[in-house]
Amino acid sequence: MEILVVEDDPKLRSVLSATAQVGGFDTREAESGSQAISLVSQGVGDVVLLDLGLPDYDGRELLIILRQLSDRPILVVSGRGSEQDRIEALDLGADDFIVKPFLPGELLARIRASLRRHGRPLPEAGDAAEGGFDAAGRLPSRLGSYLLDPFDQSVSFNGGKARLSDAEYRIFGALAGAAEAVLSRAELLAILYGEEAPATSKIIDVYISRVRAKLRDIPGGRDVLQTVTGSGWRLLEPPRTVSGIR
Repeated sequence: MEILVVEDDPKLRSVLSATAQVGGFDTREAESGSQAISLVSQGVGDVVLLDLGLPDYDGRELLIILRQLSDRPILVVSGRGSEQDRIEALDLGADDFIVKPFLPGELLARIRASLRRHGRPLPEAGDAAEGGFDAAGRLPSRLGSYLLDPFDQSVSFNGGKARLSDAEYRIFGALAGAAEAVLSRAELLAILYGEEAPATSKIIDVYISRVRAKLRDIPGGRDVLQTVTGSGWRLLEPPRTVSGIR
């Protein structure tokens, strides 16, 4: 099954696509409303993940057009999280509304729920679904060598596990989903606070420091979070270990 990811921010688009792929879906991407309309008109995508903040279309107008073109599930993924925003999107034809920042397992669970409501078959999640669904319907997600489990907000690799706070987990998940790309302070603030994010804040440095501290007991953990001076941070694949010895 295929998911069409409609998002103008390339790094967020990459995170959404990576999350969908570990859930067993193929993905296609559109960076504008006009591209989304063209692809949906061609029958691309069994599910549409739609950002409302596109440069060429008002999100509400685009949602109406896409709903007229197709009855496939449309899930809005937006930093606009007010009650009015949610109600308006649902009234205009969205099947669900997911507020950024989101947990990977939550996004996959919402996608699967929308497919079930439409009576469509679900894909096999492959090795991304180690451990399966927990009682709340949240799904662990494998991103590279990392297994992220939203049930206890933990990250596992090299045979070890670290439990993180909600903010730490979201930052780690965003870095893991970025596939070693550098995420800036502003991008990480946006992941934490959405449209209300401050222009700058040292709180990200605090969270990064705490994550590093929690990874110290995992082999290779201190080496995976890299500071790129003047640019931000990236998460590297962990060094391979043999019997706990690097």
